[in-house]
Amino acid sequence: WATVTRPGPRGRVTGDDGTFSIEVPDNRKPYLFFIADGKGHVFAVHDNVYRSTNYGPLVIERGCVLSGLLLDTDGKPLPDAEIVLDFHLGEYTYSSYIEGGRTRTDAKGEFAFTDLSPAEYRCRVASPGYAARSGTCIVSEEPSYVEIRTEPPATISGRIMAGQGKPVAGIKVTAGEDRSALSDAEGNYNIGGLMAGNVRLSVSGKGYVARVGARLYVKCRQGAEATRNIAVVPTGTLIVEVEPEAPGVTLPERLGIVLASTRTASRPSASAYFEADLRNCVAVFNNVPSGRYTLRLAWEHLARGVTKVMLLGAAEEVHQTFRLPRLFTIRGKVVDSSGKPVSHASVSVTKMNDGEASAGRNAHPAHEARTWERANSDTNGEFKVRDLTSGRYDITAILLGFTSTSRLVEIDGDLSLDPF
Repeated sequence: WATVTRPGPRGRVTGDDGTFSIEVPDNRKPYLFFIADGKGHVFAVHDNVYRSTNYGPLVIERGCVLSGLLLDTDGKPLPDAEIVLDFHLGEYTYSSYIEGGRTRTDAKGEFAFTDLSPAEYRCRVASPGYAARSGTCIVSEEPSYVEIRTEPPATISGRIMAGQGKPVAGIKVTAGEDRSALSDAEGNYNIGGLMAGNVRLSVSGKGYVARVGARLYVKCRQGAEATRNIAVVPTGTLIVEVEPEAPGVTLPERLGIVLASTRTASRPSASAYFEADLRNCVAVFNNVPSGRYTLRLAWEHLARGVTKVMLLGAAEEVHQTFRLPRLFTIRGKVVDSSGKPVSHASVSVTKMNDGEASAGRNAHPAHEARTWERANSDTNGEFKVRDLTSGRYDITAILLGFTSTSRLVEIDGDLSLDPF
């Protein structure tokens, strides 16, 4: 399985009848699934899977052959080189390609993949010291053939450094899809066998991540060496637990915890989501760069919530607890001057800060009242706003052609309003 945004779970065929079942971890996202055997051969892809789906019998086409020849820069065959066959999943997945099989060239530089499904593939050389990749190969019932010619490989080298230029050992640096190296005791790394072009570097290692803003794209040239030093920062662990503020708290349909650096507040660093069950609401964020963060517990599509600001130090494990407050519902009705229901009116609910003297447009800007929720009245003029915390709210109904009307209310429980 693979989701649109990240890898998902894998399932196995169960029983002699070939049936299978996979639990989708998040039914609010579209999925695709692919079928592969134990050798890594991929046979079929089905996309846009939502919620529970029964496909019935799936017939797998197989038996196609892709063969080829690997040549060096002088046109001579390259023996005993490892060739990887990648299966094309699609343009809008976590990864456009997934490995579909491996083989090695023989003494004549030839290789072959058999028992393939008709699909789109590409071949690449995985052996160190070679830089080569084929273009797209369309495999069908007719035997397919591809010739791959290597090019002078490019190299990227550099140092991994923490604060004040301190070298960091044991950090894995990956270039592109399949080339990697570990930094040594002096923080040095060297990755060869790269193709020319823009190559993206990624770093991983216990206790460190790349510093925000680090330049991780390198332009490589054939047969040349590029240098790129990478600054890393130490990380910590954040454990967040959600518990009810008091017995009998009504749960929203979905909870979310969003972690964002105060330096890049508009771009969340990490997030976790829970269904409406507070028994297991514990989120663990590993490898979080040390620094200052906002931590937000949110509900109802992340539109409302509670925010904390916290500091996370290097190699530190921080525990944070959110207490979910009581949530209430406002119901009301919008009518015209004759008492008839008004449909499609826009009703905004704005929470006022403590000490707010007035509501709506007369509120002083310093109080920073903000719209908490909006709703539209239905054909009976009725509206409902859920999951509100206790406090003082301004409720305003607006519809083109009518004079807007506002009301200031105090909420400490579910509330039914008189008609507007």
